[in-house]
Amino acid sequence: MTIYDKGKEMLRSQNKDFAEEHGLEDAFNGMYRFELNLNSKEQIRKSLRIADTKLMTVLSADANPILEFLDEVVQPGAESVKMTDKKSYVTMLVLQDCDYDLEKVEAKMREFYRSKGTSISKVMEPYRKMMEQMGDECGKTLWEDVKQALA
Repeated sequence: MTIYDKGKEMLRSQNKDFAEEHGLEDAFNGMYRFELNLNSKEQIRKSLRIADTKLMTVLSADANPILEFLDEVVQPGAESVKMTDKKSYVTMLVLQDCDYDLEKVEAKMREFYRSKGTSISKVMEPYRKMMEQMGDECGKTLWEDVKQALA
């Protein structure tokens, strides 16, 4: 993926004439361009979830491969949660190890707590609280703004 400042690109000498000619001198200020480099028809079909690469099929695809790619690689921000003790630190490490996915955490905990008397909901409580804390503290983060802009 490539991300660059489109406003700066339009200020380059090779683009400046085009921008002036079409009245676009300031149209790209503050805009960033996100590009995925798809090198084969198979990559295009897979990214857009389409059966063929005919022009109208590609143009009418509903998929958003850039947003999907970013969702895959960007992790929730845990930096806003303060680690005040060993227990919260270990809780965060488990969440990180399980990609912040509570279902993965629960599956992992079930491996450790095999006895019938263990309440998995009680075991999961600190992980759920930590995830809530992360969500509450982050609020409407930059990441949410980016995702909304790309949607």
